[in-house]
Amino acid sequence: TAEPLAMAETNYQKIGAKRAVKARGGLTSEQRQWKRLAEPHVEQYIGSTSRIDACPAQPHDLLVTAGTRMSIFSTRRRNAVAAITKFKDIAYSGCWRHDGKLLAAGGEEGVVRVFDAGSRTILRTFHGHSKPVRCVRFLQSGVQLATGGDDGSLRLIDVPTGMELCSVDGAHSDHIRSLEVNGLGTDLLVTGGYDHCVQLWDTRTQTATLRMDLDKPIEAMQVLRGGSVLAAAAGNTVHLFDINAGGKKLASMMAHQKTVTTLSTCARTGRLLTGALDRIVKVIDPVELKVVHSMKYSAPVLSLAYTNDEKHLAVGMADGTMCLRTRKEGDTPASTFKPPLSGTRRFFDRVVQPTAYSGDVVIEHGKKPKLKSVDKCLKEFRYSDALNAAVATNQPPIVAAAIEDLQARDGLVGSVSGRNATELAPLLNFLCRNIGEPRYGLCFLDLANIVFDQYVSAIGLSPSIDSLFSKLQARCREELALQNKMMALEGVVQGLMQT
Repeated sequence: TAEPLAMAETNYQKIGAKRAVKARGGLTSEQRQWKRLAEPHVEQYIGSTSRIDACPAQPHDLLVTAGTRMSIFSTRRRNAVAAITKFKDIAYSGCWRHDGKLLAAGGEEGVVRVFDAGSRTILRTFHGHSKPVRCVRFLQSGVQLATGGDDGSLRLIDVPTGMELCSVDGAHSDHIRSLEVNGLGTDLLVTGGYDHCVQLWDTRTQTATLRMDLDKPIEAMQVLRGGSVLAAAAGNTVHLFDINAGGKKLASMMAHQKTVTTLSTCARTGRLLTGALDRIVKVIDPVELKVVHSMKYSAPVLSLAYTNDEKHLAVGMADGTMCLRTRKEGDTPASTFKPPLSGTRRFFDRVVQPTAYSGDVVIEHGKKPKLKSVDKCLKEFRYSDALNAAVATNQPPIVAAAIEDLQARDGLVGSVSGRNATELAPLLNFLCRNIGEPRYGLCFLDLANIVFDQYVSAIGLSPSIDSLFSKLQARCREELALQNKMMALEGVVQGLMQT
């Protein structure tokens, strides 16, 4: 019999403490990548930061439009390197050309200006709109400029000659607030306005080939990677349309609690970035329609830009603040150490190293484990004493682990039965305190049922035990009432989310 006892000593596993299931899992690899945007730099401007545009060409500097000026912000130096103050009133929609050599912007005056990015001199001035121009975009060719204004008109300008190639008066019956260049063709433009509609324009025929009506004003649009899918923000909802399928609505997602004001996209992964007046920027998977990451800011978000190299995220807010987050590079590069080859001097000298190489046989010095009182009782099959020791710790995780171990051994009923009033009182006191613990409620509920079954005939023999049973009964009623209230609240919240 000595051999089985020795084996039992070496093979006994401690019960430990029961860990509750976490409500949310660990961070995914994509969430960790977005978390690396963790070096915020805050820049203050005069006036609301209405638009931020990232230069498509290296080094991906930012063009910040705020108040009556535009600023060129260097992502490498992390400061403003130039300012353009040639506006008499508020400037709108500053944008880069694809090569980073020209800039263009509209304004409250109804004038569109083209600037040289190096010298910041005005190269062209266009007077075609009767009201403020809030949308300006270079076409893919780089020699044409599309503009949209509060007068509802759409215009296409040839930058080298200064001639107006296309003019559509009354393109929208209300203000045009969003204009994007479609990636499927050089002659296609997408406009969105406060008349609740999105239109696809062919500049060759000066007609709208597609029209998509929504229920709220269009604040922002973004053509996703590939050019066939268009995201449009109306109110707090983002709608996805398939342009190739005649403007078919693919999906709608209520992404924010307040109005979505800006959209951007990730060049590599195709993720959609949304910013809203609820001060939150969200990263959305447009395929699965789920939020993969979110970031909270100090003021309502009006604009955002994500550079093509995916190292910088700039967010502009209503209080004139721009927050630039830069992706942190790897803190420590991957180890390039290789174990020494057998037969070499390094191989024989490796014994001086405090750590072993992969493949080495490590001999561990066995030490007799120190067992707690609960483990000692379980090891000696004293189930009643084990339950008493667990309850004495007054720690719900340990008691729950002991209950599960006793259930696996078919010893939970035996550990509860055969108690006198003095031994039963601590168990009832523990249940009164922790029967409503949500993480371990099922374990404690099983224990309470067994206690009721074993001692229901003993009610009335001891006043102290009777009072504890009454207290436990009242505690169970309170928990049931709380559960009913929570279920009613859940129904109300679900109704609000669906409206």
